[in-house]
Amino acid sequence: MSANGSFTFNGESYALTHAYKEDFGVNENGSFDVDITLTSKPVDFNSGTFNDLTFVYLDLNTSMQNVLEAGTYTYGLERDEFVMVDGIVGVNVNVDNEGNITSGTSFEVTGGTVTVSVESDTYSISFTLTGNDNERATGSFTGILTQQD
Repeated sequence: MSANGSFTFNGESYALTHAYKEDFGVNENGSFDVDITLTSKPVDFNSGTFNDLTFVYLDLNTSMQNVLEAGTYTYGLERDEFVMVDGIVGVNVNVDNEGNITSGTSFEVTGGTVTVSVESDTYSISFTLTGNDNERATGSFTGILTQQD
């Protein structure tokens, strides 16, 4: 199955063709930190810099180690099961080797929800994300998640 996804931001639609998952282990409260990055093109995270990248980054927390569980994740300030504590939406951005966005358009997520469903190794992820300045991105992705170390 090929990956398929997109999101809308500022009235424009952007393709999401790749998805990456990175596990960060257990949190202090016993939940588990799983980060998801949906991108417009393949990304080598070890390169440290990215040019003209469109992406959605989601910092999610689950009840199972190394597993992105099906369910709805709601934005919150404290790490807990089925809580999204951070996120970034970037459109045509350049990122330096320290992780700073140096050009393009982006916003930090300060609200919203992410819904995940799983069938075999295929994930369907839909999201509505908001920022402090009334930014809003809505979209979805269906495909396989590439594990990052």
